[in-house]
Amino acid sequence: MARPNKIGLSYFPFDVDFFDDDKIELINAEFGITGENIIIRLLCKIYKNGYYYQWGDDECLLFCKRAGASYRPSQIEEVISGCFRRSFFDERVFKMFGILTSNGIQKRYLAACAERKNVEIISDYWVGELPKDDRFLIIEHDKLVNPPDNPVNPPINPINPPENTQSKVKKSKGKINTMPEEKIPAYSPCMKIYNDFCLEKLGVKAKIDGTQGKALKNIIKYLKSNIKEKPASEQAICDAFEIIFQKYDRWGKFYQGQLKLNQIDSNLINIIKLIKNGRSTNSGCTDADVVKLAAEIFGTAGRN
Repeated sequence: MARPNKIGLSYFPFDVDFFDDDKIELINAEFGITGENIIIRLLCKIYKNGYYYQWGDDECLLFCKRAGASYRPSQIEEVISGCFRRSFFDERVFKMFGILTSNGIQKRYLAACAERKNVEIISDYWVGELPKDDRFLIIEHDKLVNPPDNPVNPPINPINPPENTQSKVKKSKGKINTMPEEKIPAYSPCMKIYNDFCLEKLGVKAKIDGTQGKALKNIIKYLKSNIKEKPASEQAICDAFEIIFQKYDRWGKFYQGQLKLNQIDSNLINIIKLIKNGRSTNSGCTDADVVKLAAEIFGTAGRN
């Protein structure tokens, strides 16, 4: 049996003038030596994985646990935001795919892989010009077998999603909604709202696969169950969904970097509370509190 291609690095080049780089000096000026330590730890994560590292709430918690008790999730997020401001990490790719990478990181990765063959490159994650050497296998994100968020369904069109006839026979531990996407109330218009948002904020269309489509259905289901109007009309659902993106400036820096639909679905309660109160409420809240708050926000009487 052939050995699978190695993607990550066992070690990576560390420039002797690393700490003299303006970007690192600015991070040090803002966050002190802790900022530098966080960056070096993140680089180790990235190069161990290859040339990018998937980043979200769970990764942040594990990072803090392994780095030591002196590190806090909010502290890590602030340093990463500082890295985006100094272009140490590429913010556009992070907002689209939730990964930490940069043009410089990718160049150093290519140099470290000089003796390898069949090096896999995900085109959507690549910041600079794609390598043209035959040693590199260029892969599109939507065609990955096991992408970071592990989608299980084939890609769908964000505006006019096709009917997936196989979904009725696939087994899942969770409850399966066998209704084709285009027949789910508000699915297509909500997808268009999301796609327009991505075009406005990121300058590119939304990348939609099975996982993202399922996340949108979860968001719609949640909004539908918490809208004052009963039964909730398609227009009311669309209005509620649009309000979330109209109030993007209230999401907070961390959630503003979590723009994939599955990330929004996971963070929806906190995003709604930030929209309502202008602050995060990570402390415990009951289901009744969430339902009440959602009803206040998504009532059909009007928009803020």
